[in-house]
Amino acid sequence: MAKANKPKTTNLTTKVAGVTIAIVKKTWSDDSISCDVTLSIAKAKLVTIYGIRIVEGKNGKFLSMPARKGSDGEYYSHAYIADEDVYNAILETVTE
Repeated sequence: MAKANKPKTTNLTTKVAGVTIAIVKKTWSDDSISCDVTLSIAKAKLVTIYGIRIVEGKNGKFLSMPARKGSDGEYYSHAYIADEDVYNAILETVTE
């Protein structure tokens, strides 16, 4: 569901395991947070993931990847961050 207002954006950068992580943090008027993340090694951009949301779950905050609803009614993520250090670096940088 698209947000009706324009978010406050903040550009953040962190580095872990030789991977540069460029983050565009978007804070919406209802205090929800989403972000766009670009992962790069040296000057080569590897992948950009748009629409990652930061969600407060019962066990704390986590990154919710972009997903699409399947014909069975379940939601399936389009992207997955397999490296735990990179995942944690994104989450920590955005929630600081």
